[in-house]
Amino acid sequence: ACGGKAGGASATRDAQAPSPGGCTDTRTDPRNCGACGHDCLGGACESGACVPLASSVLASGQHTPGGIAVDDTYVYWVNRGLYSSEQGAYVGAQIVKCAKSGCKNAPTVLATGWNDVTNLVVVGGRVYWGASGLILTCPSDGCGGAPTVLWSGQGPISQIAVDDAGLYFGDPDALLVHACSIDGCDGGTELTFASDASTTGPPLSLFGTLTAIAIAIDAENLYAVLSGTMGSVIAACERSQCLGGGRTLAGAGVGFGSFLAVDATNVYFAAASAGNFGQGTPIGPGGQAAPGTAAAITLVPKDGGSGAVTLVGEVSAPSAIAVDGTTVYVTQWGDQDDAGARPAGAGRIAKCAVAGCGGVPTMVQDYVNYPQGIAVDGANVYWTDYGSSADPSSSDDGRVVVRPK
Repeated sequence: ACGGKAGGASATRDAQAPSPGGCTDTRTDPRNCGACGHDCLGGACESGACVPLASSVLASGQHTPGGIAVDDTYVYWVNRGLYSSEQGAYVGAQIVKCAKSGCKNAPTVLATGWNDVTNLVVVGGRVYWGASGLILTCPSDGCGGAPTVLWSGQGPISQIAVDDAGLYFGDPDALLVHACSIDGCDGGTELTFASDASTTGPPLSLFGTLTAIAIAIDAENLYAVLSGTMGSVIAACERSQCLGGGRTLAGAGVGFGSFLAVDATNVYFAAASAGNFGQGTPIGPGGQAAPGTAAAITLVPKDGGSGAVTLVGEVSAPSAIAVDGTTVYVTQWGDQDDAGARPAGAGRIAKCAVAGCGGVPTMVQDYVNYPQGIAVDGANVYWTDYGSSADPSSSDDGRVVVRPK
C-alpha cells in the first residue's frame, strides 16, 4: 500500500547531510569568490575572480544541478549536492528557483536535505519531487524550508509525474508505480504492468519482470519506460484502469534510456540497439555515461498505430528530452575521445521538428559540459549543466541557462 500521509509532516528529519553552503569553494562560488565572504554581487566567479554573469546564465556556482521545470514566472531546479563516497549517494540536495527574468545570480532555496533527489514537477503553484524513500512538496513561493511529506517508504524512487488529478511515481524495489492523490498517498494504488492484453505490440509478459524507470502522463494515460529481465519496452495504460494491464507502444529488442516526454499526439524517447543502454548510461539528470553510448531520438504515436519513427539517429549520450508540440529538444553529453574520456565542451543542446529534420538536428548551444535537465516554455529553452566542470559525477560550478528557441 502507498503508506504515509501528508498531514503537514516535516521532511527535514530525513536530511542526510547539510546542504552545500558556507565557504567551501572560493574558485567558483559567487558568494565567496577568491576569499570567504567576497560576494560577486550578481556576477559569476571564475578561478577565484569575479566576472560579469553571461546574459544567458540565470545562475552559476550551483552544486551538481539536475532536473529542471518552469512555470509562467520562475525556473525551478534540483541541486543534487555533492557525492559522498562514504554514503554512496549525492547528499545535501536543494530545491531552488530563480525568476525567468533573472535573479542576480542569487536564486532562492526553497528546501534542502535528502539523498538522491529525482526530477521535479511544478503544478498548481506547488513544486513536487522525490528523494530516497520520500515524495515531497512545497508551495512555489516557499515553505520555510520544511516541505510536506506526501509519501514515505523504503529505497529509491525512479521518477515522478504530477498533474492536478494525481501523483505517480516509480518504485524500482517494489517493481511497480504508485498512484495517489496530490494531497497524499495514504490509501494510494499500486499499479503493475504485467498483462497479455496488449493490442498494439507484443504482450508485456514477454519482457519478464518489469520495473518502471521513467514515467509520463497526460489527461487519460500513464506512459512508462519499463525495464524487464527480457528487454525494455515503452508501455501505456489508461490511468483509471491501470491495474495489471497495459499495452506496448515500442519494444522487442530495443534498449531505452530512462527518460521520455509526451505531447498531444506522440510519446518521445531515446532508443539504442539492445545492450547499448547498460550500467553507467545517462539516466536523466545526474546520470553516468557509458563509453560510446549512442542512441536515436524516436517518437511513437500514442495509439501505436504507425509504429516508431526515428527523428535523429546516432545521438551521442543523450541525457534528457523535452517537447513543446512542434519540436523535440535533447541534451547530449557528447562523444568520448580514444582514451575513453569526454573532453571539456563535448556536450550540446539540439532540437528537431516533430515533423522531422532529415535526421540532422539544429544546434541550440554547443560547447557545454554535461547538460542535465531540460525544459521549454513558449519562447525559450532552459537547461542545467556542469559549467566549468568536466567531472561527470559532480560540479561546484553548475549553471542554469536560458536560450531563445
